[in-house]
Amino acid sequence: NKKNPHYSKLLINLASLYNNMGQYEKAIQLFLEAIDINEPDLWKNPLDYYSCLNGLALSYFHLGQNEKSLSLYLKMLEDIELKLSKYHPAYNRFINDLASLYRSMGQYEKALPLYLKVLENDQNDSPSHDVTLNNIAGLYQDMGQYERALLLYLEALDNTENKLGTSHPEYGTCLSNLAGLYRIMGRYEEALSLQLKSLEIAETNSGKDYGICLNNLAELYRSMGHYDKALLLFLEALKVTESTVGKDHPGYGLTVNNMAGLFFMIGQYDEAMKYFIKGISIIRNNINVNFAFLSEKEKEEYVKTIGKTFDGFNSFALRYKSTASKITTYVFDNTLTNKGILLKSSTAMRVAVLSSGDTALINKFDEWQLLNRQIARLYSTEKSKRYQNPKELEEKATIIERQLVSGSQEFSDYKNMQNLSWQDVQKGLKPDEAAIEFISFGFHDKKWTDSILYCALLLKHDSKYPEMIQLFEENELEDYIKKSKSKSDAMLAVKLYGKKRDVGRLSSYTSISYADSLYSLIWEPLDSLLKGIETVYYSPAGLLHSISFAAIPYNDSLLLSDKYDLVYVSTTGRIARPISEKIDFVSLDVAVYGGLQYDMTVDEILANSNIYKHTKDNILYADKRSLNSADSSRGDSWTYLKGTLLESENIDKLLRDQKVSTTLYQGFEGNEESFKSLAGNNSPGIIHLATHGFFFPDPEKEKNDGRASTPGDNMVFKESDNPLIRSGVIMSGANLAWKGLEISEGVDDGILTAYEVSGMDLFNTQLVVLSACETGLGDIKGSEGVYGLQRSFKMAGVDYLIMSLWQVPDKETSEFMILFYTQLLNTKNIREAFTETQRAMLNKYDPYYWAAFVLIE
Repeated sequence: NKKNPHYSKLLINLASLYNNMGQYEKAIQLFLEAIDINEPDLWKNPLDYYSCLNGLALSYFHLGQNEKSLSLYLKMLEDIELKLSKYHPAYNRFINDLASLYRSMGQYEKALPLYLKVLENDQNDSPSHDVTLNNIAGLYQDMGQYERALLLYLEALDNTENKLGTSHPEYGTCLSNLAGLYRIMGRYEEALSLQLKSLEIAETNSGKDYGICLNNLAELYRSMGHYDKALLLFLEALKVTESTVGKDHPGYGLTVNNMAGLFFMIGQYDEAMKYFIKGISIIRNNINVNFAFLSEKEKEEYVKTIGKTFDGFNSFALRYKSTASKITTYVFDNTLTNKGILLKSSTAMRVAVLSSGDTALINKFDEWQLLNRQIARLYSTEKSKRYQNPKELEEKATIIERQLVSGSQEFSDYKNMQNLSWQDVQKGLKPDEAAIEFISFGFHDKKWTDSILYCALLLKHDSKYPEMIQLFEENELEDYIKKSKSKSDAMLAVKLYGKKRDVGRLSSYTSISYADSLYSLIWEPLDSLLKGIETVYYSPAGLLHSISFAAIPYNDSLLLSDKYDLVYVSTTGRIARPISEKIDFVSLDVAVYGGLQYDMTVDEILANSNIYKHTKDNILYADKRSLNSADSSRGDSWTYLKGTLLESENIDKLLRDQKVSTTLYQGFEGNEESFKSLAGNNSPGIIHLATHGFFFPDPEKEKNDGRASTPGDNMVFKESDNPLIRSGVIMSGANLAWKGLEISEGVDDGILTAYEVSGMDLFNTQLVVLSACETGLGDIKGSEGVYGLQRSFKMAGVDYLIMSLWQVPDKETSEFMILFYTQLLNTKNIREAFTETQRAMLNKYDPYYWAAFVLIE
C-alpha cells in the first residue's frame, strides 16, 4: 500500500542514495513522489518531512536549479527553527546546505555566518563537524584568504581520517579540496599526490565527486605543464559531468571553459574557440536562469563568480582575432549582454511591474519601495542613533525583491533586451556613423597577469565584423589622472585636457599637460579607422567614465568634439533600440530648482515639509528622520549659490515665454520632500536641479591609499560602503542635518542621496539636468559603470541625463545651462541642443569651464 508511511520512508531513503551517487534527476522524481503520496503523514514526523525537502532542495542545487533550491530552503527556514533543536543534526545539515547554496552564488556574507552557526552547534566528534570545517575553508579560499583556508583544510583532513578512515568518500573530498588550494598556492607536487589519492577514492565509490576530481586533476596537470594528461582528463570529466548533471549545468560549463583555456595555452586556437563559445553559451544561459529570481545585490555577487571567464575569453580573442576575425562578433555580443547587466535587469523589473496591471504585484512593489526608503533613512542616521539595524530591513527587502523579479518575468522585456547582437547595432548605423564599445578586462597570457587591459570594439555601417583594437593598460591612464590631481579642479582640467587656443583664461595655471598623451592612449589607435565618419556613438568602460571625450585634443587646433559628433551612450545597444531625442514642450511639465536656501530654522523646515505630507503619489515617504544626532565633526556647511538663482529664473522665464508649463522651486521651497513628490504620476518631462552635489570616494580605498583620517571621516555619508549613499545633491534646509543638529521628527533632512533617488518612479521623465558639481562621479565597478547619481536616475527610469565630472564655477555653469535651454527651445532635440551648447562654449572658454558636462543617453 503506497499510502503506508513506510513506503514514503523507503522512497526518501532511495532518493537520498541516488543523491549521493550523483543521479539527481532520479532523486528528484522520488522525493516528489514521496511528498505527493503522503505529505500529511510526513508532517506527523517533521524529521522525515524536512529530510525529504532538504534532499529535494539539495538535488535542485546540484543540478544548478538555484531558484527551486533557494525557494525550498527559505520555505523551511522559519519552521525548522521552531520544530527542531538548533543542536539537532538535521537542523545543522539544513543550515549547512543553505550556506553552500549561498556560497555557490557568490553570496559569501550570507554563507559565512550560517557555516559558523553550524560549527558552533555541532559536536566536535561528529563527522558533520569536519564537513563544515571543509566548507568554511572553501569559502575562505573563494574569498582569497588562503592561509585561513589551509589551517581549516588540514584540521578537517586529520579529523576525517581519524573518524571515518582513508577510504571514505568524505576523506577523498578533503584531499581534493586541500589539493586545489595547494595548486593555487603553487605547491604542485604536494597537490598531485593528494589529488591522485582523491580520484582513486571517488572512482572506487562511483560517487558524485568523480567528475569534479577529474576536472581538478586536469587543472593541476595544466598548471604543471603536463598538457597531454590534462586534455585526456578534461575529456573524461566532460563525459562524467554530462551523465550526472547534463550539459546546461554550471559544472559542465566550468570544465568546458577549462578545456578552452588548455587549448589556448597549447596554441590550438581553433579548438579553444570552439570550447570557449560553448562554455560562454552555457554561462549566458545560467545568467538568465539566475537573473529570473535573484535580487540586484545577489545578482551582483553572482556576476563576480563568472567574470574571469569573460576576461579569459577576451584575452584569447585579442590574440586570435588576426587568425579568425569572426571571434570579435562574440566579444561584441558578450559586451552587449554584460555591460550594465544589473542595471538593465533592475530597470526591466520595475517597468514590467508598473506596466503589468497586476494590482497585487504593484502593491508588493510599493511595499518594497517603502522598505528601501526606510533603509535609506537608517543609513543616513548615525549608527548610535539608529532605531533599527538596516541589515534586518535589507533582508526583508531582498525577499520581496526576489518575489517581484519572479512575478514580473511574464511582463518583462529583459530577455529581448539581452538578445541584441552586433548585427542589430550595425543595422541602426548610417554610412557616416560608427559605434565604439570600450571594454576593460583582466589579461590572461598563458597565466593570469596583474594587468587590466582596455580595448575598443569598433563597428561601422559596412564592417564585415567588429574590429577589436588594443588601447592601453589601466595603470597608464590611472597614472595620468593621479598626476593631474590637485586641490584645484581647474589645474586638473588643464593638465588632462590642456588649454583652449587663443583664450588664455587659465594662463596662471601650470603649463604641464598630459592632453597629447590622453589622445595617444585613447583615440590615436582608432583614428585611422574612422575615415569618412562624422558621428561616433561611444560607451565607456572603467576609468574612461571619468574622461571628457569632447575635450580630448585631436591636433594642435582641434578638439575631438570639433572633429566628430560624439554621442555618449550607456551601451551601443541603444542604437538598435533608440530613445526619442525630441522634446514636445506642448505636452510636458518642467520642474526647475535653483537659488535654494541651505540655512533654515527647525520651524521653517517643518512648515515647508508639511506642504507635502499628504501628497497622494508620494508613497515613498517614511516617518523616520535621517540625521538626528549632534556631531561636531561634520565639517563646513553648504554656501548659497547666487548664480543658481539667476540661472533658475532665466530658465523659468525662457520656458514660460514659450508657453511651457513650469514650476519653480527657490529659497525654502526646494526641500527634499518637494523633489520626492515628483515621483509617479507627478513625474515631469524635465527636471532641472541647480544646487550643490557631493560624492565621497570608497572609504576602504582611501584607507588603503595611506590617506590620514580627517575630521568628518565618521560622517555617515563618507563612511558608507554603499556608493549610492556616498553621492547625492543638497536641497533646501540641508545644513542643519549636515552639521548634525536636531531636526523635527518625520521631516526629510535635505540631503537627497543617490540611494533615495534610485527608489523613485521617474519613468515619465525624459531629461534630468544636474547643474551641480561632480554629479557624474561615483564608484566605478567593472562593466556596470559608475555607481552614483547617474546610475540612480537611470534606475528611476530617466532617459537622458546631463551631469558634471568636476567642479565648474557658478557663473560658467549658469551660462552653459541657459544656453542649453535656449538651444533646446530652438531645436526641440536634446542631443542637438547639447552639441550646439558645447560648441558655443568651447569657442569661448578653456575645457575646464565646459567639458565637465556630459550628456548620457
